[in-house]
Amino acid sequence: MDPDDVARLLSDIKLLPSTDKEKLVLDDKTLKLGAEKSGRCLIAKVFASKAINREAFRQQMPRLLQTTRKVEIETAGSNFFVFEFCSMADRRRVLEEGPWNFFNNLIIFKEPEGFQTPSEMSFDSVTLWVQCHNVPIAFMQKNIAEMIGNRIGRVEDIDYGEEGSLLGKFLRIRVNINISEPLK
Repeated sequence: MDPDDVARLLSDIKLLPSTDKEKLVLDDKTLKLGAEKSGRCLIAKVFASKAINREAFRQQMPRLLQTTRKVEIETAGSNFFVFEFCSMADRRRVLEEGPWNFFNNLIIFKEPEGFQTPSEMSFDSVTLWVQCHNVPIAFMQKNIAEMIGNRIGRVEDIDYGEEGSLLGKFLRIRVNINISEPLK
C-alpha cells in the first residue's frame, strides 16, 4: 500500500467519546495488585541525543547496577524503561546511589506516581553528592552546609563523617538539582 494511502486512511479514523457504560471499573483487589507491582518498579529515562540500543541497555544495566537479585527491564518509549525489581533492597539502593549513566548518558530513576505513564512523569531533577573544598574550619557547620547546598539546589543530606562532625578536607552535601536550569 502506498504511504499516502496509509496516511489518508489514518486521518479518516475517528475516536468516539466513551460512555459510562464503556468505562473500565477496577475492583479493590486489582488496584491493590497494581499498587504492589508499581511499588517494585522504577521508571528510568536515559538522556541521550538519539535513541539508545534497547537490547544493549537491557543486557548491561543489571551488571552496571550490580543487583543481588533479578531485575526485569522493559521498554516504555524512546529512552524510557521500566525496571521491576525482585529485591526491594536493590530498588532502594539504585534510587539512593545515583546518578547512573549508560555510555556517558545520564539515567534518572524515578518512582512511579499514581497512575501516570512514564512519558507523563517529570525527569527534570537529579540528586548527587557535591563536595565543597577550601571551606575554613570555622565554617564547617551544619547551617552553613545547608546554606551552600540550598544555593545549588534542594539539600537532601549532609555527610557528617565517621565521627559525626563536619571536619575534614571538604563538606559533602547531597543536593537535588533541577537539570532544566543552568548550574549555579
